Amino acid sequence: MDKNYFIDNETFAIYKEIPNGFICDKRLASALSNLNKLGYFTKSSCEGQSEIKFHEDTASLDRLEEAKNEPSIIIRQINEDNFVYWSEITGTSTYIMFQEKYDFPTIPLGFTWEEDGTIRRLIYFYNDNVRKTQKEINEEIEQNCNILNEWTKNLSKEKKGKMKNE
Repeated sequence: MDKNYFIDNETFAIYKEIPNGFICDKRLASALSNLNKLGYFTKSSCEGQSEIKFHEDTASLDRLEEAKNEPSIIIRQINEDNFVYWSEITGTSTYIMFQEKYDFPTIPLGFTWEEDGTIRRLIYFYNDNVRKTQKEINEEIEQNCNILNEWTKNLSKEKKGKMKNE
């Protein structure tokens, strides 16, 4: 479990192993720790996943030709009135979901604020029907995590500044 760290539920300190905490992706640990220390309590998060994965689905035969031309689809079986195919999951996202909706002074560069209280940035695995390499996808995930970590550092400064002036 080298990919994940734990954050203590009371102090929000980061640990490699701890029974009184919550699990998080290693590259988001600093951001999550900072947010929780500042009182922006998080519910869940994910740095993103670059693994090649497929899900199975069924479609009517009138979509067969279109599916054959889609690089992320593998036709598994053609039946009398439909076909079964595997479709590659073509993207991921880096996100942090919060326990409630907060009024942040800024949102991280390239991220969006969603109605459910989530900050998210999508990563697509394809550019013009050409799949990105695992290295390229992992670099985007790393960049997203770095953006979140820097944002929380600046958020700390903004909040501390406001607290002094209040």
